[in-house]
Amino acid sequence: VSAKQKQHRIDFSRYTLDQLEKLGGWTSANCTRPQDKVAWIDVDEKWFVTLCVKGRMWHIDADDFKFAPQLCVKHKNHIPKIMMLAAVGTPYSGLLRGRGSGKVGIWRCVKTKIRKKGGWARGDMKKGRVSKVWLKRGDKQRVDATIDCALFKKMMLDDVWPAVVAQYGGIVGTVVVQMDNASPHVGKGMVDRLEKAFARKKREKTKGIHAPVSEEWLIPDIVVTTQPAQSPDTNICDLAFFSASQAAVQKRRREQGHAFDVDKLEDDVEKVFNQYPNEKLRAMWDTKAKVLQKIVHAEGGYNYNLHGPVMTAHRKGALTWDFPTYGK
Repeated sequence: VSAKQKQHRIDFSRYTLDQLEKLGGWTSANCTRPQDKVAWIDVDEKWFVTLCVKGRMWHIDADDFKFAPQLCVKHKNHIPKIMMLAAVGTPYSGLLRGRGSGKVGIWRCVKTKIRKKGGWARGDMKKGRVSKVWLKRGDKQRVDATIDCALFKKMMLDDVWPAVVAQYGGIVGTVVVQMDNASPHVGKGMVDRLEKAFARKKREKTKGIHAPVSEEWLIPDIVVTTQPAQSPDTNICDLAFFSASQAAVQKRRREQGHAFDVDKLEDDVEKVFNQYPNEKLRAMWDTKAKVLQKIVHAEGGYNYNLHGPVMTAHRKGALTWDFPTYGK
C-alpha cells in the first residue's frame, strides 16, 4: 500500500467517523426528523460455489450407514458457481414487516439471451427442485454472467433501488451506497450516472413533489460513494458478511441433494440472507466502526488487531470519536 493510499484510507475513515459522531451512530440517534436521518448500505459481489472443496468428508464403515454419492469433476475450477450481488444496510430496530432490518437484498447476476434453437432449459424452483421447460427458437432464456458496467447499472436500478425504497422509505431521508473501485462500479462515469438515475427515478415516483413526512413511501435521496483502494476492510460485505454467509450456505447444503444444481444454490443463498440473525448484523456494523478507528490509529495501514480494543496502551491520547453503537 502506497503512502497516498494510506492517506486516502485515513481521510475516508475520519470523514465517516465524523459523520457518525455528528449524526449519533449508525441509526442517527441525534436526529429527530426522518428526513435528517442517514442509512448506510455496502454493495459488493461474491462467487458462491455449489460444493466447497476445502475440508474433508469422513466415511463411516458401518452396515447401516448410507454413504454419500461420489461426486466427480474434471478439476476443482469446474465446480459450478454463481455470482451474487449483495446489498447490506444499517439496521433500524422497532419496525414491522422486516423494514429497516438492513437486509436490503441479494440477487443473482444473470443476463437474458435469445435462443437460437429449441431445447430443454431450467425452469423455476418447485418444491425444492428445478423444473424443466421447453423453449422454442427466439424465446428468452436467463443465463449466468459476470458483472460488467451495463449489468451492474441495470441491477442497481431494477433490483437495488426498489429494495432500498422498500427497506428505508419513510425511515431516513438519505441513503449512502458504498462500493469498491472495481471497473464495473466506477468505469464510464458510473458513480455520476447512478446518482442521476436514482434522482430521476425519485422524480418519476413522486412526480416531482417531495412526499410529506407522514407518508410511509417517502423516497430517500441516494448518494453513491466509493471506498479507498485496497480497502476491503471498510466494506461490511468483505469484512464479515460474505464469510459468515458462505459458511451458513455450506452448512445448509451439507445434507442436501442436487449438489451441483446452481438454481438450488441460488435458493439456499437467498434463504440464508433473509434468515440471517439481526443481532449478528448489528454486531458487524459495530465492528466496522471499530475498524475505521483502528485504520486511523494505524496511520492507514493494516497492522491492527481486528478483535482487540480500539485504543492500545501506546496510543493513549490519540484522536477518538464518541457515538452510540448497537451494542450499547
